[in-house]
Amino acid sequence: KAVDAETGEPLPRFRVSVGRTQSATDPAFFVSWLKRRGADGTEGRYVVELPRSTKFAVLEAEAEGYLPVRSEALKPGQTNHGFRMTRGNGPSGVVLGVDGRPAAGVAVVHLGSGQQAGLQHHGAMSVYNATKDQSVTDGLGHFKFSPKYGPSEVWIATEEGFAWKAAKDLTGTNGIQLERWASVHGRIVRDRQGIPDEPIEIRFEGRDGGLVSLDIDAHHAPPPLVAHGEGRLVACP
Repeated sequence: KAVDAETGEPLPRFRVSVGRTQSATDPAFFVSWLKRRGADGTEGRYVVELPRSTKFAVLEAEAEGYLPVRSEALKPGQTNHGFRMTRGNGPSGVVLGVDGRPAAGVAVVHLGSGQQAGLQHHGAMSVYNATKDQSVTDGLGHFKFSPKYGPSEVWIATEEGFAWKAAKDLTGTNGIQLERWASVHGRIVRDRQGIPDEPIEIRFEGRDGGLVSLDIDAHHAPPPLVAHGEGRLVACP
């Protein structure tokens, strides 16, 4: 059963997803979702079939205007689980370009724990197996996402700049401004000798204990990040 946490009233419409996990105690642990086993619920009631081939099953309920809620790992043979859902919204706001003006037509991604993103040609970003977590700003630079279970972040990258922000800090009136790309200069040495033609990998780690890391692989993301000459490098994403 799924009800409003404040009023106790059954939710008229909602969705329940079924997944499996390796953790019996941590609901935020990586979950492999079984799309074909999900089901829509009405008037607070739902029916799903749990997988038999896994030790720990997890349920997650979603409804428009509510924050997602996830069950603990269900015990083998368990046949009932109730959801109490709290009203809330996902991140939304306005993307500002490096010049401080609203940026139209900019790709924005919304990532939660365990999700991955990649940086492609000319600053474009992609999300692996999560098309619903990508959006494009409208003519006034606005974007909006559905909420995720647990903490999440919004990431933006263009040819001109890059930015990310915690989803909880984006409530519709907040702006998120792109910062210009920086360049990286250095030298790769071994035994005091420069090493030419050495591939370089750059990793962005989420600031302030952020959730998501973004890799730029020298072998796949041009411009190529390779040490030249006597091991000297200049890398500009």
